[in-house]
Amino acid sequence: MSRKGKNKYSVSAFFGTYFENFGRITLINLFVMIPAAAFVGIMILAAGAGLLNLYTALLFIPLLSPFQAGLFYSARRLTVEESLSPAKDFFRGIKECWKSFLVNGILMYIIILGLAITFEFYRGGFGSPVIALSFALTMIFSFFFFGFENSMLTMLVTVDLSFGNIIKNSVVLFFAGFWNHLKTLLVYLFIAMIAFSVFMLSGNIILATVLSAAGGILMPLLCAYIVVFNTYQTVERVVIDQYNKAATQLRRADERAKETEREEVDLDEAAALAEGDPEEFVFLGGRMVKRKSVIRLLEKMRQEQQE
Repeated sequence: MSRKGKNKYSVSAFFGTYFENFGRITLINLFVMIPAAAFVGIMILAAGAGLLNLYTALLFIPLLSPFQAGLFYSARRLTVEESLSPAKDFFRGIKECWKSFLVNGILMYIIILGLAITFEFYRGGFGSPVIALSFALTMIFSFFFFGFENSMLTMLVTVDLSFGNIIKNSVVLFFAGFWNHLKTLLVYLFIAMIAFSVFMLSGNIILATVLSAAGGILMPLLCAYIVVFNTYQTVERVVIDQYNKAATQLRRADERAKETEREEVDLDEAAALAEGDPEEFVFLGGRMVKRKSVIRLLEKMRQEQQE
């Protein structure tokens, strides 16, 4: 059931689309679980070899980023089309966007690693006003990075722009969609609070493992869908609608120019210019055009004259 219109970004539209496609969403989550499980296995081996640390643990960000492309492409399909073709959409997203998502994943790894090291530096130092101010500035930057990254990931699966232009547009989209990014952050914090509470109450490693597996089956595409659902409306308003408006204005201007050109060229002049090689250039209405364009114009003028 389509929900296009003024309520297409409502809470009811979100949950309606999610539950209508729940089976397909779960299948895509299972696709993601395969590389995620492989990474967890590698980390277990790394821990056994004494190699598990912050630097290696965060490697999941660039290593799984190509699969993140499939998640966000599928999330955009859910947001825009309200439907999914699990295997087709997921693997098409990987095929079309894996390179840009990998570059983004490497940048994310560097920035998040830097933030983690910074937060470790702040620990226990809040007695100093300088440390407290630095921490506050870091938190502000973290929120900016969160919203910027959400805009960037949504743009990567939505528009065909260079990576540099997407970065510039994502900065604009952060400020244009500030409240939507804040809403996304609050939802993420709510999910994290529930997950933490459940793990604390489980008190059993087997139960915790089962809950982790359940989270892996339910959460990946849901998290991407939350981001895209809240971000795409800003992309649509600031980028897509403005582009369509500009394209319409250019098309209308071109149509007016053609009408003016036709008014400035009489039938006899067009007939004289139409004789010769269709691929040659001739001077018509103040600009150089191929003769075949003059031939088409002449035919249309004669048809209108007969009418």
